[in-house]
Amino acid sequence: MEEFEMQFTLDKVIYQKNDFKIVRVKSTTKEVRPYLNTVWGNVSIKGEMPIIKPSVKYSCIVKKIEENGAYGYTLTVSSVYPMGFGADDIKTDSDLISFVEVFVGEGTADKLRKTKGILKMVQEGDITGITNIKGIGEKTAQKLFAIYQKEAIGSKYLIKIKQLGFSDNEIKALRKMYNDNLYMAWEGINHNIFALGFRLDRMDKIFLEGLEGDPTDKRRLGAYISKSLKDYMYNGYRSYIPLVEFYNLDIMRNIESRVGIDELKKCVKDLEKKEELKIIDNKYITTFSEWQLENNVKFIIENLIEKQDVEMLPIEDIDKEIDEQEEVIGFKLNEGQRKAVKDIIMSDKCLNMLTGYAGTGKTSVTKVILNIYTKYNRGEFKLCALSGRASSILGESSGYPQFANTIHRTLGFGEGGWKFTKDNKFTVTDVLVIDEISMIDFYLLYSILAPVSPNMKVILLGDSGQLPSLSFGKTIETLELFGDSINRNELTQIMRQREDAFISKVANDVRQNINPFENTKYGWYGSDVEVCIGDSYQYMLKDFIEKYKKDKNSTIIVTTTKAKTDMLNFDIQNKLIQEGLVNDKSPYIIKPSSTKGKVYKMYIDDNVMVLKNNHTSKRFNGETLNKYKTEDEYGNVVYNITTEPMPIFNGEIYTIKNVYSEGYVLLTDDKNDIIVDIESLECCLAYASNCHKLQGSSANNVYIYHTSEWVDTQMMLSAQWLYTAYTRAKKLLSIHTDQYSNISKGVRKNAVDEKVTILELLMNKAI
Repeated sequence: MEEFEMQFTLDKVIYQKNDFKIVRVKSTTKEVRPYLNTVWGNVSIKGEMPIIKPSVKYSCIVKKIEENGAYGYTLTVSSVYPMGFGADDIKTDSDLISFVEVFVGEGTADKLRKTKGILKMVQEGDITGITNIKGIGEKTAQKLFAIYQKEAIGSKYLIKIKQLGFSDNEIKALRKMYNDNLYMAWEGINHNIFALGFRLDRMDKIFLEGLEGDPTDKRRLGAYISKSLKDYMYNGYRSYIPLVEFYNLDIMRNIESRVGIDELKKCVKDLEKKEELKIIDNKYITTFSEWQLENNVKFIIENLIEKQDVEMLPIEDIDKEIDEQEEVIGFKLNEGQRKAVKDIIMSDKCLNMLTGYAGTGKTSVTKVILNIYTKYNRGEFKLCALSGRASSILGESSGYPQFANTIHRTLGFGEGGWKFTKDNKFTVTDVLVIDEISMIDFYLLYSILAPVSPNMKVILLGDSGQLPSLSFGKTIETLELFGDSINRNELTQIMRQREDAFISKVANDVRQNINPFENTKYGWYGSDVEVCIGDSYQYMLKDFIEKYKKDKNSTIIVTTTKAKTDMLNFDIQNKLIQEGLVNDKSPYIIKPSSTKGKVYKMYIDDNVMVLKNNHTSKRFNGETLNKYKTEDEYGNVVYNITTEPMPIFNGEIYTIKNVYSEGYVLLTDDKNDIIVDIESLECCLAYASNCHKLQGSSANNVYIYHTSEWVDTQMMLSAQWLYTAYTRAKKLLSIHTDQYSNISKGVRKNAVDEKVTILELLMNKAI
């Protein structure tokens, strides 16, 4: 359908949550007439809206029309604003009184009626003049000024901004950026549209067409220079690049051809002065933020090493302590594990790194260490990992689930950022364990180490053979640069699986850049590993469903990218519907997928993965929402969920337990029921996932799928990717690819070697 403008007046508010509302409205717009309720003459609309008042006429853009059976039609709208109350519409005192009646209140309007010149006072911000009016205090006056700026003046600049070509989502972001002051937003756009942080191609089009800007404007050139550098760095997550290489980029040559090399270099220097770029030794270039971050990482590690003051446990015989713990855990530690326990327990170093192959028992070593600390009344721990699933596994396997959280939860992440920082240290913590450190980028490494006190014992767990972070930094390799200042142990003997298990053999070969399937180009089958070369997609889906029926919570497909994950999830969901395992007639939620033009419908019993941290979710203890039903000041029904807060985080997987018509969804992880309003929940289906999302977790049945036709497959596949994917499997590893060469090429490629860090330069040369 084509979008169209609609005018309406309020009939009834059905639901509201912050700026999102569902309301019934009256409208005479001809395009709406076919969708009006034939009895009541109204229609439901939903979307982001300001406060909707009775007797005020509003304008909006209708984006979508949905039919909801017995509930009639619902229109999705945007750009909702009141008509007749813009700054250009308010020309007299009488106009202002009408405005105040609607947006402030009739009581305040009555107090202003007998005073002349109130419009001028409000326009000029004359607080003394307004407060001299009987019954008007400073608080009311400030409220009046603020609402006039937001609603009256804001409407004027809203129209101006929309005329430039800004989308509804961009305007929403602008409102948030400038605290709803659209005049300041307008000024910001004109000052430097490229500094707003929106997509450069979008802002460039508005700059050239809407603002009629000069193509050689230094602000424009500077934006393209900064973006070129960031794009090139992010393409391989290289923290810096040689200057010569940078100036040879196509876009830099294009700029040079327009303005000349001298002007180009001058723009670069100007960006360095503004602390947007940083030139190192006249040889390399990076972003100033990355330069600053890696310097901070170096400082915080060196500071912990210099000031470390770890109190030793009063242990007389460490071997005897380990013997006792072997009785507790029910198995003997191997030689490498025993040495690691000794080294970490008896070390006076703050930073201790324990690395090892997947399945070598890093968490078993950690469990013994924590048990010994507990025995000596030093049992205050923090255990953390990047994802919720990984932290849960760490907590359960170490025996201390009550201390396990995501890194974000450990740092007390909230609306204001981190609770714990370099200026607000962790308190009463004896041991901090950080799992899957290869996955942690430099930003998170700095964030989690900054609040560490020098008297804490920090244990960093990881596997150098697994994937590096999806951002800048090589955490394990960086920590190794500090040499003996950091206590290091490595485990090599596989304990998770039998020594003769094929999964272990296959994974360890890949880790060493050896192709385990060298002589099996047409497929290979073992007791717990199968390789299918060719068109095996449908076979894989069929086999996946059979395994899923028996082991719902431990069967998953691993693929290369989010877009391919979407495709697999969509196909699997359809198969599950056909098998009767998911009811497509049940209530559902709708979310957009990464595939353009498609959406997910997620039904009750679907598995979903959270894609964005959500701090508004609550632990839910009721079966219905009725007990939370209340009325707002206008008599409209609202639902105030006041149960215990329970934030959910990116990467966590839940099952949809219920979907409520009131706009909420109930999730479960078999431990907790969590209620979230649908609009704030960012999620996708979770039958398939990319490898990075699953790092730190495992499943009984793991299917690997990648094909040569995907360009991104060729970019993503590496020995680290394959090793990480293969080691997610505990009982079955099923590998599916169209060409054998995909495996052989991936085995030979090392993702970590492609990354470079500024910190490597800093450690080898004082700059």
